[in-house]
Amino acid sequence: MYQQDKTGNCVFVGYNQVGTARYCSMRGTTPNKPFKQDREYSNKSYPFLLNGQPDSKRVYVFESPIDAMSRATIAKLRGQDWKAAYYISLECLSDQALERFLQYNAIQEIVFVWITMQMLLIAMAAPLPIGDKRLH
Repeated sequence: MYQQDKTGNCVFVGYNQVGTARYCSMRGTTPNKPFKQDREYSNKSYPFLLNGQPDSKRVYVFESPIDAMSRATIAKLRGQDWKAAYYISLECLSDQALERFLQYNAIQEIVFVWITMQMLLIAMAAPLPIGDKRLH
């Protein structure tokens, strides 16, 4: 992820196995001017990914990169090893990214996560145990 100098948009990039960018989505950061765009020729089967440890057997699957980063941040703020799992974004709800990810990773557990603003506010105000069903 990086921020564009000119517009201030967040840019989320998905890479292939050799580190070549294959997917790019841009999201606006100005509350009153919503902006969402995928770069031309982007391939949604290459997910935005927060890497876990090489031996991680769990993947958390999110709709968006912001949700994935939020979940990893909550784990880190609680003193948990956020790299104990992978975090991927489907960029909406296409399963292409998950299918490609599973081809290259020996995953034993897939956790689909739907985060709402209410859940984030609850987690920030009164931290919940990691196993709490409100976070899964």
